[in-house]
Parts: sequence; structure tokens; C-alpha cells
Amino acid sequence: MAERNKPKVIDRVVLFVISRAVSLYFCCICKVQVAGIEHLHRAKDGGFIIVANHGSHADGIVLWSLVLRKLEINVRFLAKRRLWQHPLMGFLIRGARCIPVNEDGGLGVNEGRELFADRGRYLGIFPAGTRQKDVPYKKGADALAKKLEIPIIPCRLQGFAEAWPKGNVFPRLFPPFTLCEVRFFPATGDLDLAMKQIE
Repeated sequence: MAERNKPKVIDRVVLFVISRAVSLYFCCICKVQVAGIEHLHRAKDGGFIIVANHGSHADGIVLWSLVLRKLEINVRFLAKRRLWQHPLMGFLIRGARCIPVNEDGGLGVNEGRELFADRGRYLGIFPAGTRQKDVPYKKGADALAKKLEIPIIPCRLQGFAEAWPKGNVFPRLFPPFTLCEVRFFPATGDLDLAMKQIE
């Protein structure tokens, strides 16, 4: 990947601080529950693509922190290229070594070359590509899974959008009582099935 996309010390520091703060909030205030982590363990040796629904600012950092803590794996999420210039998100996505994609969901030449050179990848994708509801999902995860010959792990995030909804700069201090759950489903090669499971 291009040199400018490699994380700097400040990127890692900001990521560490923000991820700890977000994890503390959801663990203490929202009592996050995790189910199905065994499905990641079973696919760990060969790599996998986590496919998740997307409704909150916290989705990516919650999943990244969870998998890093439980499996000691750095999941690399695909993120829109323009976010690298965001005053805060830029630090986080560089620190987590996210992979930039174009607005249409396509990979650049350098990113594609790096990705396909190593089949032992651990990736994270939000197929909707946005936190808006009822938008058609993109098929990129399906194509990547087939090219890299790794399975899709569906992941349903529940309650996070209520705790930290779109439009809020910060999470709610007193969110409505709701279950915050991260649920992983068995590995599959069928993106359409995965999307039905996480809806």
C-alpha cells in the first residue's frame, strides 16, 4: 500500500485512546454481549471476511477492538478513501490499517495488488457502505471472498445505533434501555444468506 496510508505513532496513540474509551462506554453503560465468537476461531487459520450491518459510529471500532482482544487478530476494514482526510476518523482508520476503497466500493490498483498477494487476510466489510437504513448492499464482499478463497462470517450488531445514533457526535450518556449485542454466525460462502442473517 502507498506509504501515506501506513500508520504513524500518532495514529496508533489516538486509536488506542479512542478504542479504549469506546470499549469502556459500551461495556459499562450498555453491557455489550458477545455470541458466536467460536465461528471466528474455527476460521482463524485460513482467514475470513467479517460482514456486518452498519448503523452507528462505533461499529467499526467495536468490532476491531473485540477481534483484536479475543483472537489477537488485526481485522482490516474497508473504508471510503475520503475518510483518510477526516480530522478524527483519519487517525483511527490509519491506526487500524484500514484499506481505502473508492466511492463505488472498488479497490485502487495498489490496494488490490496488496490484498490479493496474501490470501491469509482478515477483513471487515459493511456491505451497505453507509449508516443509512434500507439501502441496497454492495456485492464486493462476495467477490473478495471468492478471489481470496476465504469464508464470510456474518455479524449482526444490535443496539449500537440506539446508543450512538447517526448524527450524534458523541454516544448518549443515558441511552434508552436496549441490548447491545455482537453476534457472529457460522461461516458461509453466500453473501445473500449472510445479509439475511444480519438484518
